[in-house]
This record gives sequence, C-alpha cells and structure tokens, in this order.
Amino acid sequence: KATELLAIDLLQRRQRLVPYLYSVACANHFDNLPFIRPLYYDYPTDKRTYGATGQYMLGDMLVCPITTHTDGKSHLSTRKVYLPEGNWTDIYTGTKYAGGKQYKIYRGLGEIPVFCRDGTVLYRNGEQTDDLSFNPTVLQIKLFVGNGSCTIYEDDGETLDYRNGKCLRTFVTQRFDGKQSDIVITFDGDTTVVPDRRTYCFELPNAAVRDVTSNIGTVSNVSDYNGTASFTIGDVGIGETVHITANITLSQQDEYLARQLQA
Repeated sequence: KATELLAIDLLQRRQRLVPYLYSVACANHFDNLPFIRPLYYDYPTDKRTYGATGQYMLGDMLVCPITTHTDGKSHLSTRKVYLPEGNWTDIYTGTKYAGGKQYKIYRGLGEIPVFCRDGTVLYRNGEQTDDLSFNPTVLQIKLFVGNGSCTIYEDDGETLDYRNGKCLRTFVTQRFDGKQSDIVITFDGDTTVVPDRRTYCFELPNAAVRDVTSNIGTVSNVSDYNGTASFTIGDVGIGETVHITANITLSQQDEYLARQLQA
C-alpha cells in the first residue's frame, strides 16, 4: 500500500508539471533544444560536469535520481551530486546549495533531488486534472529569486492548428536588485487557446515578502510560511501585461539531513 501511495503521489506531481514539460517539448520541436541534456551542454567550460553521470538538465531543472538502497537506520538513500556554478535550491526541500561543489545528498523513499538555480522560473498546473489538453485557469509559479525568465508555450493540445499560428507564448521575467523583485508577464500569439482570465499563484523559496503590488488583477494571500513566501494575483485578463513588485528578504532553510534526523 505504501508503494502504491508513493506512485500515486509521483504521478500527480508529474501531471501538475505537464504545462512545463509541454513547453520544454515544444522548445525541442521549434528550437532544437534537447528535451534532456547532460550538464556539459549547459556548462561546457566546467570540466567537472563531464564526469557528473546519472544527473541531467530537464529544461531549467537539474534532476539527480537516486537508485541506491535506503539505509536501515536512517531510512534514507544517498548519492553524490555535482552542482555547477551559481546558487541552487532543491525544489522539494527548499535547501539551498552553493554551486561549483559536489555534495552527498540524502533523501527518503519517493523523494527525487531536483535543483533550480537562482533566477529560474518554474511553473505547473494549479489544478488537478486528467485532461492533458487542458490549459489551466490557475498557474502556480515558483520563483527562485534572482534574474531570469521562462517561456510558457500553449496551444489547443489536440490539433495541428499551431502550424497556422494558433498558439500562445507567455513570457515571465523576474529581476531582483537585492531588495525588490520586479516580475513582468507578457504575451505573444493567439489568446483564444487559453482561458480568458487566469490566476497566478507565486511561491518564493527561502524568502519573505511584503508590500506586493500589481498593475492589474487582485493581490491576495500574501504570506510567509516555513521559509517560503507566497502571494496570488487573481482575475488577470490574458493578453494584458502584468507588472508586479514585491519587497523581498532572503533567508535559508536548514540542511535537509539535519531536519530529517531531528524529526
């Protein structure tokens, strides 16, 4: 039964990531960007990436599966992970790591180490659905505070009408000056392939937030919980440029193994 519940949880996580995975696949189709890349594709001058086996880039995510047995006492598995230059955050634990180093990573059964570098914009479906062609009315956007952007690609998910321009690209950009984050959402393409209005739910790991403003939509649910800041911008018309500002204070969550052993 425990294995079944783990499998259900992992499949649901994957289902929520469909908008992200679809965009990565479309970048492969339109721009010839590999769906999965070895680290040295992105960091060719870093010699250590050539020996970083068993880990790969999926879009902007660095994925490091663990395939070893769990320890009988700690009930954790371990593997070595190399993180290239920059600051990286485990998207599930919130633990932050300095790049250019190798780490020994511990995780429990069903937990996969996945890292994003500062500036990454990660997004997923904010609604649980079995319809893979469904373009959500709620998008959850995780901002790893820094300077970066992403392109969300959407079409009707069923036909080849995208060849005639029936598709939409949404651009999400974040800029951080050390105190304030500026987040801008713009659009290019056919807005009829998505809902007329959309809600954006933002999460910022290792941060506290205050004084959130938006030029359009309704700001709500501003909070800081367990080292993660969050807020919602609701009732946004698709096609309208969104400009959000927020005052940010950076923090850092405890190292994962220490928290597990204290539990």
